[in-house]
Amino acid sequence: EVVRCNLEFQASDAEVRSVRQNVEMLDALKGEAAALLKQLNASLEEERRALIPFRQREAHQKSLHIDGRNAFDEADRKLVEMEQDLAAYDAGRADAEAAEHPLLENEVRLREQRTNLNERDDVLWGEGGSFLQATARS
Repeated sequence: EVVRCNLEFQASDAEVRSVRQNVEMLDALKGEAAALLKQLNASLEEERRALIPFRQREAHQKSLHIDGRNAFDEADRKLVEMEQDLAAYDAGRADAEAAEHPLLENEVRLREQRTNLNERDDVLWGEGGSFLQATARS
């Protein structure tokens, strides 16, 4: 029975050594994994720091785009306003021309009458002068 106990002891001792070797190997793997994790975290931080200028540039581009769109919208709004003003001016001008048309026709008629009166006056003046001369001779 001592031999059997000794054999069990040796088997248990070998198993304990094997488990210790596994634990040491796992501790070494754990250390390597921790070092790798630390390296990956440092690499990740470096990548994040490298992205900052890209994010700033992207934010700047977005800001420029928004400013450009706002300027375009403002110019479009002013153009629409100018078109409305022009349409209102054209409508007012058409109304004014419609109101002026009868006045212009009346003025043309009055000028024709004045011209006719001046011609008739010249004729009558000439005939009156001739009449006075003829009566003065007689």
